[in-house]
Amino acid sequence: MTGVESRYFLRINGHPLHQTAMLYAAQEKARAKVLADQLKTFEGVLVWGAGDNFHRSSENEGPLSRLPNIVVLDQRPQVLVIGDRRWITETPTEGIRRRPWPVLITVSVARDAICQQVKEIDPSRQVFFL
Repeated sequence: MTGVESRYFLRINGHPLHQTAMLYAAQEKARAKVLADQLKTFEGVLVWGAGDNFHRSSENEGPLSRLPNIVVLDQRPQVLVIGDRRWITETPTEGIRRRPWPVLITVSVARDAICQQVKEIDPSRQVFFL
């Protein structure tokens, strides 16, 4: 079996793996565009989490890739560099108190707990999930 034939051999829910992957990628691209369009209506965005999801969203036409004003919230002081962009993190409390921007939670674990922390700092703060 060649590589081309084997890709059609693998199936998910009765569909070829390649077709399923392409559908998933198209859906994620559309979802990212909707989020990017929502976020660009604000002066800036506070992003909670400096991990993999943040990195992926900041590149390759991700929802953060074209936003000019982003402050990354993270408990660990660090400098983040992705391509030609650079951010210095701020603690969540400091960032939320200093700026009225919405918070985008990019972490995958304990999202509800993080949302609760945001609401404890500012009950009226708008929160988005990546």
